[in-house]
Amino acid sequence: MSSLGDICLERLKVLFLTRRVPDDDNFKKLLKEIYGNIKNEDLSDHLIVAHKKFNGFRYEFKKEVINLSKEFLKG
Repeated sequence: MSSLGDICLERLKVLFLTRRVPDDDNFKKLLKEIYGNIKNEDLSDHLIVAHKKFNGFRYEFKKEVINLSKEFLKG
């Protein structure tokens, strides 16, 4: 069984790859708790700082968010 962090990480990858928020109310609530309202045109800016606000998640999860941010900006 996947942990909440793993599930959120998978959805976060979808967010990076498609620039669309997954149709998952719990995930949307989590994102809003992390960095406020989501504006699609500003996703890259929000995601760069999102790792700073992931309270309660493992360091590896935060590190993965940072790595995804860097990869996203390269593309």
